[in-house]
Amino acid sequence: MFLEFLSDSEAMELNLCDVKELFENEKFSMAMVNSLIRTTIMTRQIVADIVFGSLESRIVSFLHNLADEQHMMVRDKKLVEIPFSIATLSNLLGAQRQSVSTIFNKLIKTGKLIKYGKSSYIIA
Repeated sequence: MFLEFLSDSEAMELNLCDVKELFENEKFSMAMVNSLIRTTIMTRQIVADIVFGSLESRIVSFLHNLADEQHMMVRDKKLVEIPFSIATLSNLLGAQRQSVSTIFNKLIKTGKLIKYGKSSYIIA
């Protein structure tokens, strides 16, 4: 497991032994398990989307999955904030930075993405 802090944050440590009563509560335990299952399924889908398909479809699918994880909306449309550079995304996708940049520009030109700030896009 790892954490990445993208802005100033306060990290807190939680010892599970100190909160074992919470896990004795069936509703809490089931909520935790369901949350882990949803996260695992979403992560597997993101990995599958990155590995298979055309570069454009992989980018679009990745953006949708990331937006679903971030739960942000603007005017009833998904808003996605990309927490890393196009170069980093290119490395994740195993593609040339220029190819990923070209596809982003194409998606913006065709109206499938709308730039919304420095690293945010509305998925149209």
